[in-house]
Amino acid sequence: MSPGLGWGERCDLQGLYPTAPRRPLIAVHVLEEKPSRWLVEEIVESCRFASSMGLGFRAVNVADPRLQAELSRRGVPWSWDYVEVLGGKCIILDLRAERRLEPWEASTVEVIVVGGIMGDHPPRGRTYLLATQYYTVCAGRSLGPVQLSIDGAVKVASLIAGGANLDEIEVVEGLTIEVETPLGNVEVELPFGYPRYKGRLLKPGFLEDLLSRGILWDEETMLEPH
Repeated sequence: MSPGLGWGERCDLQGLYPTAPRRPLIAVHVLEEKPSRWLVEEIVESCRFASSMGLGFRAVNVADPRLQAELSRRGVPWSWDYVEVLGGKCIILDLRAERRLEPWEASTVEVIVVGGIMGDHPPRGRTYLLATQYYTVCAGRSLGPVQLSIDGAVKVASLIAGGANLDEIEVVEGLTIEVETPLGNVEVELPFGYPRYKGRLLKPGFLEDLLSRGILWDEETMLEPH
């Protein structure tokens, strides 16, 4: 890495790797200390989508034994440590990165790192800290100005690795979900972006169920039987 380069400029991937497409590993680096059902469902959804696109997937930095057990039960590959990438064959997705992710980059690196963060609004920049503390040899790339959910970021990155351009993927911001509650139907607006590709909104199926049960249920019953 050359000294003096700014964040997002410090690794120019053009010409470094062969042009033949690879199948990169999508790594979700968990940054939450306390597991929740919502976190589990986003990781499971991410794993299913990446796998359906022919990509590898792993949840990393999974330190909590309860989360380890739940991911194992749901068939999601995980590791307790982070992904060590030598030679800079890695991209980390970050809102602050100056350059956008391009298909040729996404299909030629070995690893694409997604921050496993459960919603800060506005974002606190934790992925930037992740990049500067763990993945210092990785190139920073953006998926646009809108903060995505974990599974949303994985879906967009997977589509781009499959050849789609970022401009072909619409991001729906402020998605409104109608949910049933004991007090009647209510509308909940989610402050994160969800991708729409070729007319199909790629929102996860668990949204309505978890929102109808409420945040306390999500946080307090993560390991209790469904």
